[in-house]
Amino acid sequence: MLRLLLLGLIGVAAYRIGSEFLRTIPSDFEPVPAPAGNPEQSRTTGQRQSNSGSRGGHVGDR
Repeated sequence: MLRLLLLGLIGVAAYRIGSEFLRTIPSDFEPVPAPAGNPEQSRTTGQRQSNSGSRGGHVGDR
């Protein structure tokens, strides 16, 4: 019973810390900004740049 009580208290504390952290993020925050310029041109140049030197897989696999 004591373990459940401690687990509940830790859960409530984690919830309150997380919700307080999320409240500090501005409502107009944009994690991925919109691409500038012509979308067709950005797609082709971005693809060429991202594939150069890439061996595939995840970054951590190298």
